[in-house]
Amino acid sequence: MKQLVPPLASFLLAALCGYLFWAYEGRAQNVPDAGAERLMSVSFSPYRAEESPLSRISPTPAEISGDLAVLARRFEGVRTYTSLEGLDAVPALARKLGLRVMLGIWLGREPEVNERELASGIALAARYPDVIREIVAGNEVMLRRDLSSAQLAA
Repeated sequence: MKQLVPPLASFLLAALCGYLFWAYEGRAQNVPDAGAERLMSVSFSPYRAEESPLSRISPTPAEISGDLAVLARRFEGVRTYTSLEGLDAVPALARKLGLRVMLGIWLGREPEVNERELASGIALAARYPDVIREIVAGNEVMLRRDLSSAQLAA
């Protein structure tokens, strides 16, 4: 029994130190107000708790519209991560609010899904050239190792 006391005490001390460190690092921070000016843009992912690309439950146009209305008060534009999954509604809704859109095209391992993403993104950009100012395609695909650089370039 005496042999267990030093390792257990060491473990408990290390756990306490870890807890105190992360409690200190994770404490609330005062963030200065950005003022009355609108900021350039914000990343936009309007999923609610039960919604997710993984669960295949997408936000409704009404949910997206409500979120965009709130963001339009403080931001000039939004950046999306997919041109599918209900987020194809973003450009039309953003237009009504005077927001610009940096359209994300999510690429991955599935060629059929990639083709749908690309087709949707191209169609949206053609339909809303006044709203969609930039397109970001496959920005994380190499990090995830879903596609090679040659596949992404193609």
